[in-house]
Order: sequence, then structure tokens, then C-alpha cells
Amino acid sequence: MARCEAGHEISEVAQRRSGPCPACRIDSVAAQVAAADPTLDRDLITQAIEAVVTNPAALRELFAALDGGPEALVAGAPAVVGRLVGELVARGSRLAPPACSICASSARPLIRSGAVGVCPRCRSYQLAAACAGCGQVRRVYGRNAEGAPMCWACAKRPERVCGVCGELAPIAQRACDGRPDVCNDCYRRPIATCERCGHRRRCNFVAAGHAVCDPCSPRRALRGNPATNGALGRRPRLRALLPGGSFPAGHLLILRAVPSSGLTTGPGGHHVL
Repeated sequence: MARCEAGHEISEVAQRRSGPCPACRIDSVAAQVAAADPTLDRDLITQAIEAVVTNPAALRELFAALDGGPEALVAGAPAVVGRLVGELVARGSRLAPPACSICASSARPLIRSGAVGVCPRCRSYQLAAACAGCGQVRRVYGRNAEGAPMCWACAKRPERVCGVCGELAPIAQRACDGRPDVCNDCYRRPIATCERCGHRRRCNFVAAGHAVCDPCSPRRALRGNPATNGALGRRPRLRALLPGGSFPAGHLLILRAVPSSGLTTGPGGHHVL
């Protein structure tokens, strides 16, 4: 059995590869973790590394991310480093759990951006560029034949045969796990139990595990709240009960309060709802 320069036994396959052997890479990663959190026991560090390194590619990525120092552990990125930090925190480490440095979200693996980690959504805003179609600086959704960035509104959607209607059309949901491609016209959101109201309805964010129906969605809730209409740039709608029906839209009402009833009235004393 061959040995590396540090004396670790290595296989013939590992001997033919360039770079440190797997045992040396694990030792290097453990040393960086110990430098970032000296209070953590070496055995716990080794257990955390073994829980994350499920294949040789994961070890290579982890070693490359921490080869320059323990700063990646503070950033919590890339994703394999974030998983390691999670395992270390579960074993009592003082390292902060991985969270986006911009929005503080910890729902998705982080991407390294300089010295910090950011979620994919915030990273897409960081990489926003002028769209080759409309000229607006927006998040890049795709690229044209020349490689220029295109926004969501201008990028051409892939057209394939829909598995529901059989027509060649832009695809809203790609085929996955035995399900066919579904075009924009045939796509329907999945039915799930809303985590806010408990009703079974067509919901958003089902795949992410946070099903929210339309009435409970943040923007819909704000629109229905008169106190927050101003935040959305909308004025509260006023309706008056007139003998001939509702008051025409867009007409200005001069309102006055009726102390005895708590109602507000318009011209002629008609109650305004």
C-alpha cells in the first residue's frame, strides 16, 4: 500500500491523482474549523466532516473552499460549507448558522459573494444587468444567441410539446419524476393545505414546503388592509349608498363624520361604506 507525504495510506487510484490525499484534505478542513472555533473538540469536528463528506466530490469542494482560510465558515458558503457549519452548530459550535447577509434568510443554501454568503435570490439581484431586449437593468433570466443577458419578460421561453394538450407551446413546468411537460395554458398550481389559514386551496410555494393560498399571500393581505393601502401606492376605495345605486367611480366626495352613529356621510347625508 502506497503512502502520501504525510504518511497516510492511499490507494493506487488516489496515488495517480494530483493534490493531497483524502486524509490530508480532511486534516486540513479540521484545522480550519479548529481555527474558527477553538472550543470545539476534535472528535466532534471529525464527526461533522464525515456527516457532510458523502462522496469524494464533496470533500474536494470542501477542501477547496477552506484552503485559503476559515473565512468561508463565517460566510456559510458555498453550500457544502453551509452544511458543515450546520453539523458543527448541531454539535455545540459557536459558529453562526448560515444565513443570507442581505435578507437574513436561511431557507436555501448560500452562494459565496466576496467575504459573505448570499441566497440565490439576492445573488441574482447582485448580478442584475441591462437586458438586451428592453434595456432595463433587471435580474438575468436567460441569454440570447449572442450571449447577451435577457430579463424574464424578454427571454424566449422554451417551446416543447405539452404533455396535457399535445400542443407545441412555452413550458411552465418541466417534466420531472414521471410528470410530463406542462404548457402555460394547462398549468395549474397544486392543491395543498395553506399553512396560514388551514384551508385546502391552490397554493404557491408548495415545493418549498411553505404552502400559501392567494387570500393569505402577503400582497393580497396588504391590499385588504386599509391601514397598509398607502404602502402599496393605492387609495382606499369608498362606496356610497345612493338611491340609484353606488356612487360613480372617480367622483370626489366631501365627507363628514356623524358622531351619533360612528358613520361617515357624503353629500345629502348618504352613508359611505
